[in-house]
Amino acid sequence: MSTERTFLLSRERRAAVAVALITSISLLGACSSEDSSGKLAVQDRRAVTATKAAAARNRAAVARRRAAAKRRTTPTTRVPTTTTTIVTAAVRRSDDSAAIRKTVDDLNAAFLTGVSSGITNSTTTNYWVGSGAYTGDQCAFFESARGRGIVSEHIVTRTLESAPGWRDPMTGRVPRGRVYRMTVDEIQTLVTTGQQRVRTLSIPVIVRPDGHAQLFLRCH
Repeated sequence: MSTERTFLLSRERRAAVAVALITSISLLGACSSEDSSGKLAVQDRRAVTATKAAAARNRAAVARRRAAAKRRTTPTTRVPTTTTTIVTAAVRRSDDSAAIRKTVDDLNAAFLTGVSSGITNSTTTNYWVGSGAYTGDQCAFFESARGRGIVSEHIVTRTLESAPGWRDPMTGRVPRGRVYRMTVDEIQTLVTTGQQRVRTLSIPVIVRPDGHAQLFLRCH
């Protein structure tokens, strides 16, 4: 009985030990499986991150290649390099030409009205009267005496050239404004007979700072 009991106890102990070993092995297996799964999860996340980074780099490279290709195929628009100074000078010359033409046309129109009207207009057209070098009466007297009041004049402009630095012979100074040298045909008509004389002259003309043009007409 004692021997049988001892045998049974031994069997129970062996069975308990076996169960403990099995449990232990199972727990170890479980721990090993969890650890392996954790490592795989980390590796998967790293792989996903690496794949996303590679895809982003690839997209950036493709975008750069497309941009470079577009730049090569897009024609370059070249803006004309017209200098502001040249444009301004051209506009100013056009304005000055118009101002000079108006002054000449007004003088011709006044002489068509009559000799005395033309002489009066010439005094306001004359730069030397405006600058004070002569009086209007002096210039009117000179013209009336020279033409005896019966000579009408008409001016036809032929050429107009800029004359920067031109000095006024009356003062020896460069006048304020833009000076030009104008080549004209001066047509003088003796109103009593219609007889005409044509002379080609070169006379200075100035466009003052206010944009008004005046001629340099003799007064002596």
